[in-house]
Amino acid sequence: IQQHRIFTFITTKKTARTEPGIASKLEQEKDVIKSLLKDYQPHLINIGTTSLQARGLKLEIATIVEEVQKENGFDGVVPWIDYEDLSVPQLVANTPNLMAKELRGLPATVKIAISLCRFSQSPICETLMLWNEDYKNNGCLMLSLHPLQHMIHDNKLQKEFEISAMTVANSIGADLREVVDHSHLRTHIQLSLIHI
Repeated sequence: IQQHRIFTFITTKKTARTEPGIASKLEQEKDVIKSLLKDYQPHLINIGTTSLQARGLKLEIATIVEEVQKENGFDGVVPWIDYEDLSVPQLVANTPNLMAKELRGLPATVKIAISLCRFSQSPICETLMLWNEDYKNNGCLMLSLHPLQHMIHDNKLQKEFEISAMTVANSIGADLREVVDHSHLRTHIQLSLIHI
């Protein structure tokens, strides 16, 4: 990660956008987003859902994308703007020793964003980063998957999760070439067969 930027004004409520100082900072953030869209031409923009502000953010970004298209006669692919659940990315980003050493000094929001992007590319790989053989340290058990989940002992629940995780991991397999290039995919190998 060479650079990162945290946007704070793009989610400002419309009623507060006319206040002195906020309007100019909002325009600055929009300009940065336009520049990023032009430079990187993403195919997908993920928005982590934590509140109803995510809907407003999606609409704001869609408007910015349209502006970029009009200004530049943008020929590239129009990015798909999608919502993503932050349950797994927040757990991965906040669990010690899961993020690569070079990412540990970054702000929590940036680590969550990185995990969110990884999750959108490969949900099973990012979720299995939470896996641990010891049920006391297994982050997968911290995921809320059912309202009555807490009634089952963690040891039994882990055994059932392991069966499901192995079934899914083996159905998609692991590509060794990808694993060599991307260290965050290595946790997937512990529960899958390998495809060469």
